[in-house]
Amino acid sequence: MKKLFLLLFILLFPLITQAATGSDWDSEYDWDSFDSSCFLKTANMSNVKQGTVKVEIQKENNFLLIQDKKFLPNKVFSYGQEKYLDYQIFSIKGIGKEALKYESYLNDGNLQTGLYFDPYSREKREMLVDLGVVLNANSFSFIFNHKGTFVPHFFISKDNLGFIEVRNVEKYDFRYLKIIFDEYDSKVNDKNLSIQELGFLKSGDHTYLVKTNSSEPVLLYADYRCEDGEKVRQLVNFVQNKTRNTIFSINSNTEKYSLSFTDNPFYNSDIDKDLIDNEKDNCPFTYNKDQSDVDSDLIGDVCDLDNAVKNFYEKDRDGDGLGDISDNCPNVYNPQQIDSNADKRGDLCADDDGDGVIGYRDNCISTPNADQRDVNVNLVGDACEFDKDKDEIFDSVDNCITISNYEQIDVDNDGIGDECDNCELYNPRQIDKNHNGMGDRCEEEEKYKKENDEDGDGVLDAKDNCVAVFNTLQFDKDKDGVGDSCDNCPELQNKKQEDLNENGIGDFCEDEDGDKIVGYLDNCPVHENFDQSDVDNDGVGDVCEDDDKDGVVFSDDNCPYDSNRRQMDIDGDGVGDKCDDKDDRFIESNKEMFFIFVIAITIVFSVLIFFMIKKIKRNDEEESFPKDEDIKEEEK
Repeated sequence: MKKLFLLLFILLFPLITQAATGSDWDSEYDWDSFDSSCFLKTANMSNVKQGTVKVEIQKENNFLLIQDKKFLPNKVFSYGQEKYLDYQIFSIKGIGKEALKYESYLNDGNLQTGLYFDPYSREKREMLVDLGVVLNANSFSFIFNHKGTFVPHFFISKDNLGFIEVRNVEKYDFRYLKIIFDEYDSKVNDKNLSIQELGFLKSGDHTYLVKTNSSEPVLLYADYRCEDGEKVRQLVNFVQNKTRNTIFSINSNTEKYSLSFTDNPFYNSDIDKDLIDNEKDNCPFTYNKDQSDVDSDLIGDVCDLDNAVKNFYEKDRDGDGLGDISDNCPNVYNPQQIDSNADKRGDLCADDDGDGVIGYRDNCISTPNADQRDVNVNLVGDACEFDKDKDEIFDSVDNCITISNYEQIDVDNDGIGDECDNCELYNPRQIDKNHNGMGDRCEEEEKYKKENDEDGDGVLDAKDNCVAVFNTLQFDKDKDGVGDSCDNCPELQNKKQEDLNENGIGDFCEDEDGDKIVGYLDNCPVHENFDQSDVDNDGVGDVCEDDDKDGVVFSDDNCPYDSNRRQMDIDGDGVGDKCDDKDDRFIESNKEMFFIFVIAITIVFSVLIFFMIKKIKRNDEEESFPKDEDIKEEEK
């Protein structure tokens, strides 16, 4: 019996684990913080079956699938086959004419074969590659291996006309790639340059197993571009952990979907809001509208490790904030770059005192002590224990050697105590070019704040939720991205801040039409409609719909069911001519009476005229015949 229970437990354990961790795994995730505008690529699946499905799609970075506000577990079922893409060397300079026949050697995965430039050529060394078709960003891997005293610069174009310089060609769409080589040091006699490998590797579509929760659409996001990429990496790890506890059941009837990523229409192409597209911005996460790049290394000054020296790939192996190319100790953390004997090698990676112990391991860098004796075990050799400022902190570990500071307070953690620090910001090198006692780092920060903090509240405009209103605490009760200090509707989310009547109260939370229903609940916010009637159930109230599509809403339309854009109403009765069965003008509405009246008048006048004419004729006749009296007079 015990063995039976043990066997059942082993079989059911994965299901129990999934039930315990699966359904509520991401129920507490703050979905308002999920910013889909940071993803460059997107795709979606509709009419999916609940359960395990197969999804065939191109491999992408930071790949996430979401359904019903749940991250879906997924794992690779099969990998697409990788292959080298064909290309042609369109032109090349700095090498003999026979160079083009070596084209196949650059795309063979063999570092022993390659292309060698003429070390005595006076031509500018450059080459132009044509891929034949436009490659999509992040859909391939760029392989480039070279040797020599030259630095490559990459320029890309889709039409072989307009080229732009980029650092990482994999992040862009292009067909033509131009590579121009600059001498790393013109004083070096060796002018050799060779390319061992130049290739474009593309993998086929991978097939993933995905566990869906329902038949609702599944959204896919990939290629995260915002600065806080660590958050997305944590989400991806989160999904991977969920995947480990998920059972994927498949058979011959398992549904298979083939998808293609497309450009995300909501992608935030200007993350730092400096009006320069991320792809062209030399500091995409830091506001720098002027794109200043003093050392011309394609990294803007505001985010460059070192503006005095070109450092194209911003490598900083020891993480001390200095690019390797200008670091006097590139493999050992030494932000202060101390070089006591000015031999261009930092004290921490040299044996300046000649005691056989290299700097970063030497407990007395400037004093020979091969035995490394340290009686008080404080990592400072007894041979160099000093305390100039008498604060009971040896100089070797004192962050303010000349000023007594027993507590060793260092708020900005730059290794310089606050008592002698010329800037409250991290600046271990303490640079102060104008010698005014304030570190250049602080002066630059102050200048930048003045130029980019309109309301002077200490929050830069790019991150200020009330750019023109002082609000240091940045309160945003409704979390709509507009601070309470300038939000015209602080209790309800209304990111657009619409206010048609310009009374300072957002339409979203105002009863503008006086029907006692506030804006966000009112299906007709600018037209009074107490009953909220919505016959077609489309979310728009009947009184403000335009059923006849003539551009006039129902409540203002004098013919709401007949299109009459001009709203003609000749009789002025409020009913448009298009749908008015009766003309209410006096004459038009009494046409029959008016017609009878005209006929009667005509008859009366006709009769009068008839009798007048008759009378006139009779008078004429009477005048033409002699009267009886006249006849008698003549007879006499």
